[in-house]
Amino acid sequence: TLILSIKRNKSKFMSLFPRLNTSKSIKKQQIGLSEDDSRYCLVHLQAEMPTVLWQEKPYSAELLCQQAVGNLKNFTIIRPIPHHYIWRKSLFLAKQANQDIIYRQIIQVLKQELPIALEEIYFDYLIEPITESDSVRIVIYALRKNFAQPLMLNTSTILDCELHCAQRALHFLYPESTENQYHFRGKTVQFKAHEPIFSDISQGLGVNDDPLYLTALGAALWS
Repeated sequence: TLILSIKRNKSKFMSLFPRLNTSKSIKKQQIGLSEDDSRYCLVHLQAEMPTVLWQEKPYSAELLCQQAVGNLKNFTIIRPIPHHYIWRKSLFLAKQANQDIIYRQIIQVLKQELPIALEEIYFDYLIEPITESDSVRIVIYALRKNFAQPLMLNTSTILDCELHCAQRALHFLYPESTENQYHFRGKTVQFKAHEPIFSDISQGLGVNDDPLYLTALGAALWS
C-alpha cells in the first residue's frame, strides 16, 4: 500500500518520500542537496555549522554526496522540490475523528480530486487543531511517483518543499529577525495556515541570498 512508502513528519513541515530501511534508534546525519539546470549545492552541518560544496553539471548527484561525506549509509539526504510539483488540499473534520476516519476521508479526497491513480502518487498529511473550535484541519500533500523516484539517492532520501527549506534557512541565517515574509526566486512569500501567499514585491528576508544555497541549507536543517 502507499502508506508503506511514506514517513510521517512530526514537524510542521511535510516530507514525501519512500521509506524502505530506516532506523528509529539512530538519528542519521543529514545532507541538503539542491540543484538547478547548471549546478548542485550540497550542505552538510558539522558541529551545527554548514559546510558547503558547489558542483557544476553534468555530474552525478550520488557521487557528489559520496565525495562530501563518504559512505551514505548513515546519512539522510534531503532534496528540495519545487512548490508547484506538490498537490495540496485542506479539509476539516471534527476533533473526535479517529485515525481510521481521517485516513478514509483522505483516500476519498485523493480519489475524487486527482486525475491519476493512487498507485501513481506518494502522499502525506498534517493534522492541525483549530483554536477555540471543535474541528481540526487536515492538510493533504501529494507528489507523483514518476517525479519523485529518480531523486531517491538512498533509502533514507527525503523530498521537501523548497519554500519551507528556504524559510528554515532564513531563520537560521537571521535568528534575530522577526520578519515573516521571505524573498525567494523573485517573489515575496508569506505563509498562512501552511499555504504560501505570493506577491511580486521584492521585500522580506533573502533578497540577496542565493536560492540554491538557501534550499540546500534549509534541507540540511530538516527535522
